[in-house]
Amino acid sequence: MKKQGGFTLIELMIVVAIIGILAAVAIPQYQNYIARSEVATGIASVNATRTIIEDFVINDGVFPDGSASGQTLADLGIVQPANAVIELHQDGTTSSLGLVQLKFNASGTSAGSKSKLIQFSRTSTGWACTSNADGAYVKKGCTGGQTLTEK
Repeated sequence: MKKQGGFTLIELMIVVAIIGILAAVAIPQYQNYIARSEVATGIASVNATRTIIEDFVINDGVFPDGSASGQTLADLGIVQPANAVIELHQDGTTSSLGLVQLKFNASGTSAGSKSKLIQFSRTSTGWACTSNADGAYVKKGCTGGQTLTEK
């Protein structure tokens, strides 16, 4: 009798089928992970600007408008993320209230964050975070799934 020296074709086909099933489950989960990661990075980028803006409001008494001399993102030391654009919007010309908006690029981001907005509003009672990204991608402290208009 000859000793068997390898795997049969059916055994190899079963292994390939199992790998295919695992990949079919893992790829969508990985895409969700990437979208959550991108949104979390966007929120962290905007969170970093809040301290800078608070310092500006305390010293100058107004929310920076993002375009006046001394009030641009570069003047304030705010760095644009690679996959999004940060904008500052002042509520009136003498107001200490305003909005920091982050808009993800239409390309180079996952489907979960593509062209989505994150808005941090500075109100008289503090900061409020809202986003039109799916609530599953947004961490606690920021309300997701909202209808937002780009400023």
